Amino acid sequence: MAAVDDPRSKLTPSQRRRLDESRAYVAVAPKVVRVAGDVPLPEVDVALPRAPRDPAALEELAERWNLGGSLQRLLHTLQS
Repeated sequence: MAAVDDPRSKLTPSQRRRLDESRAYVAVAPKVVRVAGDVPLPEVDVALPRAPRDPAALEELAERWNLGGSLQRLLHTLQS
């Protein structure tokens, strides 16, 4: 909420408005929604892949959902 109140923050006007409108919820959310901090979790590799694990399956999804340009931009970014 500090970013909402800071005119120098890089929030867009719509982000600022939506966050400002949600102040009441944000104020009570920690009391309503508690996050479990005592659950053991496995180690996770957070490194992004450099290439798809199954290129054929990815190509099939790209064709099915018409993701051509978006998928190519993603693949280019991952390889960079």
